[in-house]
Amino acid sequence: MPAQTLSIAVLSGKGGVGKTNVTLNLALALQQSGASVLVIDGDLGLANVDVLMGFSPSSTVWDVLQGRATLAQAMHTDASGVNVLPAASGTGQQAHLDQASCQQLLRTLRPLAEKHDFVLLDLGAGLSETVRLLARAAAVQLVVTTPEPTALTDAYALIKVLHSAYHLDRMYVAVNNIFQEEELALTRTRLLSACRKFLQFSPKLVGSIRHDPCLQEAVARRVPLLRLHPECGASEDIAAIARKLKSLRKKMIGEGTISPCLSLRARPSAAPAAGAVQAKPAAAKSAAPAARKAPAQSGRASSGARKAAKA
Repeated sequence: MPAQTLSIAVLSGKGGVGKTNVTLNLALALQQSGASVLVIDGDLGLANVDVLMGFSPSSTVWDVLQGRATLAQAMHTDASGVNVLPAASGTGQQAHLDQASCQQLLRTLRPLAEKHDFVLLDLGAGLSETVRLLARAAAVQLVVTTPEPTALTDAYALIKVLHSAYHLDRMYVAVNNIFQEEELALTRTRLLSACRKFLQFSPKLVGSIRHDPCLQEAVARRVPLLRLHPECGASEDIAAIARKLKSLRKKMIGEGTISPCLSLRARPSAAPAAGAVQAKPAAAKSAAPAARKAPAQSGRASSGARKAAKA
């Protein structure tokens, strides 16, 4: 019987693009559509999945690895039925795992992960060794970005390293916080075209999420957007992405390409150069628009709304 669990690493080149909000609301949308979902907070040192979901964990993934708690004790089940494994925040040791520690983490999580239709790994921003290792463990990588020039530049750098050094080629892009349709068109032409030109590979655009003031309220109230405002524009956009992910899972089950779950199957042919991970390649400049034009009516939104949109 082919594997049934689709594991998705949710990544971003930089912080502040809404990656965790996208992860949580995708999980809710998938759960509401009848799928079983496990969210793993993979930002092991700066976790905030629990903050956005409005609960305080008594145990974390780190406690499980240290033998201080079981997976059942650490797992939180949301009112919608989404299962969440929280991580710790404000600690440094577990933020940087080597390959052996990552393998131990994956072996521990795999039996629980395989009981779900979807596993969403909410990873930290950037290109740390932990991010790269856990990204390789997922069957699919979903890169979240915004149309901001810095976000596009860092998204390109992330895609470049994961594809060139680790041969990951089942990658998708979701563009968050869209004010105008023109911004989506610019992202498509600048980021995806740059990948095609310089990498001879281009991730697929899985969807976009419009800017929505309702998100500010959801973050402030620590309630996921799809539960607080299920009919707002951003919720509709996230639900549309969830439908595409369900179709992708069905296709991959038929192809037999989602097995094994949470395993470092992709291995680099050679270690990436030391500067490849941290330096932003010159080609990345082509991935970002020279300047992003903000809509006149919003002044790029109030500072409170911007903070919420980037949570």
